Amino acid sequence: SRTLRVEMLYLALPATRNATPIGYVRAALPLDRIQHRLGETRRMILLGAAIAFAFALLLGLVLARRSTEPLRAMTEAAREMAAGAKRSRAPETRGSIEMRELAAAFNSMGDQLEERMEAIDGERNKLTAILSGMSEGVLAVDARERILHVNGPAAELLRINPDLDPGRPIWECSRIAEACALVSRAIQENRFLRREITLLGAGNQRIIELKVSPLPGEGNHPVGAVLVLNEVTELRQLEAIRRDFIANASHELKTPLTVILGLAETLHEDGSLDEKTRERFTEKLHRQVGRLSTLVGDLLSLSRLESASESYEKQPVDLTALVAECRAAQQTASEAKGVTLDADLPQVPLKVRGDFSALRQALDNLLDNAVKYTPAGGHIVISARSAGGEAIIEVSDSGMGIEPAAQARVFERFYRVDKARSRELGGTGLGLAIVKNVVLGHGGEVSVESVPGRGSNFRIRIPLLS
Repeated sequence: SRTLRVEMLYLALPATRNATPIGYVRAALPLDRIQHRLGETRRMILLGAAIAFAFALLLGLVLARRSTEPLRAMTEAAREMAAGAKRSRAPETRGSIEMRELAAAFNSMGDQLEERMEAIDGERNKLTAILSGMSEGVLAVDARERILHVNGPAAELLRINPDLDPGRPIWECSRIAEACALVSRAIQENRFLRREITLLGAGNQRIIELKVSPLPGEGNHPVGAVLVLNEVTELRQLEAIRRDFIANASHELKTPLTVILGLAETLHEDGSLDEKTRERFTEKLHRQVGRLSTLVGDLLSLSRLESASESYEKQPVDLTALVAECRAAQQTASEAKGVTLDADLPQVPLKVRGDFSALRQALDNLLDNAVKYTPAGGHIVISARSAGGEAIIEVSDSGMGIEPAAQARVFERFYRVDKARSRELGGTGLGLAIVKNVVLGHGGEVSVESVPGRGSNFRIRIPLLS
């Protein structure tokens, strides 16, 4: 408006009468009033939009919370299950049908997983119990030779700390280089390996048998190996004893047989021998046959005593009377050699449960050795007493004595302190072995104390009859 100098909004319409224009009508309104109305309208629209947005947001949060709460519950349950909680489950009464079905499927999976884990734990506990109860050592490693499992015997043989070393490479934990090298080789070559090694200890040595088996994996690549350790020290010692026994028995049997064969051939082929020579040969034959008979008898006695099926006919035996009887039986031989044989016996019976014949044989062997190896003018004493619930029998002599190095071996079969003199006296080297087996068979023990040149003292301990 040029007149009012104000921005105006004009509206003009024609005025008619009977369709004939008669003039014009104009209306005017300042724009500021229109802007004010538009502003109010905009504010109302914005306010309504804000209210609608807030309501929609609130409604969305409520709906989202209802929708995500089961998911959060399942997420928390999954975390608890991963941490080891066995009874963690998701609620099945919240959310939509789909969410409830998902929760039910999740809980079913948890139940199955729990059952399988319990089965795995049970099998693992069984395996651990079996491995722990084995006398053989068992050690398992992975492809990088890291220890996965080791039982007590394996840890002891390989000198591994079972509480600290699992998870570390075997060559970092054990100083037994042969075992570590065998495990590495078995994994690299993917084949079973076996070897025996000797471990040196404090005054003794142990023979260990190593067996390594690779654990098969995909593509012919092993995923680890299992090492089995078995101590065969006693077995190898028994094999050595068996070899020595066969060699010694063959040698002892060969000597009299060779002499007998030579004398028999001479007597058979040489008819010109005079009567005196024939008598001397016959006497030698008789002596060698007697020696051979004694040797075979002792071998049979020892075999019978060592047999696993041997069962002594045990009954109450009075050792006081038995010792007196053995002393009387050896009195003639000791007097013939000029050796004094005395007895120191208690006034009361010493009752033990045992085999009379076997005990008699053991005591006879001890007294026979004492008489043989005690020179003329010597002195032998056999005594019996009780102490600590045991009957103690001692045979002491003033004979040649035994060197300290030989005292530990005198009870071995065919072992002789003085081989030349033993053969001269008719000894077979089996007497003390028989004594040891009889005493052990009666739950007792036998020992020797000796000073070279001053005599020996053999001591037998047998539990008294309660």
